[in-house]
Amino acid sequence: MSSRSYRYRVLLVDDNPKPVETLRNLLSSRGYGCEVALTWRDALTQVKRQVFDLVVSGYRLKDKNGVMLIQEMQGIKPGLAGLVLSSFSDMKAVAHDTHQSDAIHFMTRPYQDDKLLKTADDVIRTSKKQKTAKPERSEKDYILDHKVYSHSAISDLERVYPGITQGIWDEAIDKVKWRRHRR
Repeated sequence: MSSRSYRYRVLLVDDNPKPVETLRNLLSSRGYGCEVALTWRDALTQVKRQVFDLVVSGYRLKDKNGVMLIQEMQGIKPGLAGLVLSSFSDMKAVAHDTHQSDAIHFMTRPYQDDKLLKTADDVIRTSKKQKTAKPERSEKDYILDHKVYSHSAISDLERVYPGITQGIWDEAIDKVKWRRHRR
């Protein structure tokens, strides 16, 4: 991996080197840093060692399909975005497989270069927004249940300030609960 700055880092996975090289040339010409994996095992090894913004995989691979590969990679690197390229004949199966994951998208081959570039950008941006978005809290997240709330609060405090909660937390929670119920 070179020290050159890239727009995004992409891993290209396919058993056939010809379409991968074509895709690599297209993405590289637009400022993407591309790595290639021609086997399932090589793809998993690269994901463990490097950081990628997107994995682009063919659907039909020797061992498993591209959706299964990306799902396994997401187990290693949660939030990793995926784009599966399939032939028109596989479209129904790919659509079914990718429907279960918001982080895996698909396109049919042959593709238009501009459409592929736009889709890759959109998938990466969406993935980055989801990584940085704060989860919304519901009303039940704020319920003061002594056992649950005090345990999580103590854990959080102890992680930041070891020893700070010893002996005083249970007494403080009991006082707060007593005052609320008394009113």
